[in-house]
Amino acid sequence: WGLLLSRLNAVNKKLQSIEIDVVIVLEFYDSLIDLISSQREELNNYKGKALNRSTIKHYKTSVLRKKRTIQYDENRANDTELNGKKNFRINTFMVILDELGN
Repeated sequence: WGLLLSRLNAVNKKLQSIEIDVVIVLEFYDSLIDLISSQREELNNYKGKALNRSTIKHYKTSVLRKKRTIQYDENRANDTELNGKKNFRINTFMVILDELGN
């Protein structure tokens, strides 16, 4: 996240300039959008770096789930269980990038 945070901080400081032009503001925003979009494919790169620094070498996949009571007209056929990697990618990594992009 260091790359994203440093770029966001640098653009933030430049946007606070009194003499900034609207065209430059648009260029800054476009560059941030491009950066955030490019990070979607970098998860494996970040994962490798994190695993090199961490003592934990795998995702925690056995998470206790609270089971919801099924109503009479429902079934569990459409319930999807994600493994640790997919769960992290979909419910954490992509959510953060989506929020930064909005």
